Amino acid sequence: NRPELIAAVDDMHSPGQAAEKKRLLDGCVAAPDNRNWVQNTNLALRLAQALCAGEVSLPFQGLFLSYFFEYPNSDETEKALFWKAEANYKAANYNQAYSDYQKYIALYPQSARLAEAYYGLGYSAQELGKFSEASEAFAHTSSTSANRSVTIDATLREADALYNARAFERARAVYQKAMQENENQDLKIEALYQIGMCHFLAFTTVDRDQEETQLAIEAFQRLRQTFPDSEYALKAKKQLFECQKRIAAHEYEVGRLYYVMGEYYAAKERLDLVNRKYPEALK
Repeated sequence: NRPELIAAVDDMHSPGQAAEKKRLLDGCVAAPDNRNWVQNTNLALRLAQALCAGEVSLPFQGLFLSYFFEYPNSDETEKALFWKAEANYKAANYNQAYSDYQKYIALYPQSARLAEAYYGLGYSAQELGKFSEASEAFAHTSSTSANRSVTIDATLREADALYNARAFERARAVYQKAMQENENQDLKIEALYQIGMCHFLAFTTVDRDQEETQLAIEAFQRLRQTFPDSEYALKAKKQLFECQKRIAAHEYEVGRLYYVMGEYYAAKERLDLVNRKYPEALK
């Protein structure tokens, strides 16, 4: 009977029991008096929500959607829309999840789940390659969430989204903010490496001023000196070599121009400098 089904499902907490939970839930929602039962107790919604929150993604989007449209004025309607978005994200339906989170934020701007909705919107946008939208959503998450771990992650994800959007100056500023506000060493290391990459990728051409490359070198050297045992230290070493190749190419171009202009002594001095400082980079 139904009370026993409820008790059985509520007692299942292991992700490995997801299939059995779904079997019991399917039996509940297929009951002849399903419509009255859902309307009166909201049990199907509660069970689907509990399962969706677990480790295994199961297809509950339809249940949430039907509930949302059949009972638009129910006290549970807000939850139904939020968990529909969550279910779609877990099922990798990112376009629909993105739309659901947007709708939820528009309909329930005072919701206690607003920060979570922005968080989900940011991740959905990121999966869709909408990096500008993702950065805005993560920024809203940081400003509205009371959960410090969520705030820290959202700040880093905001910076990542700006980085992917190639807004390197803005990304660098947000990574710097993450470093200052966060005590987690692993996240600090990641942020410092990304600051170096922002400088590195802000490069234009070898004949221009190499200030950004020099700043990248400083960031990567700082990372290697401060966190020598980090996995990012090896990445930083590789990027330092790329920076040296770029500096060498710039210095070679300057030396070549001196030569073309007939400034042979200056050309020799510049090219000798390249050979002395960056022998490996010239190979």
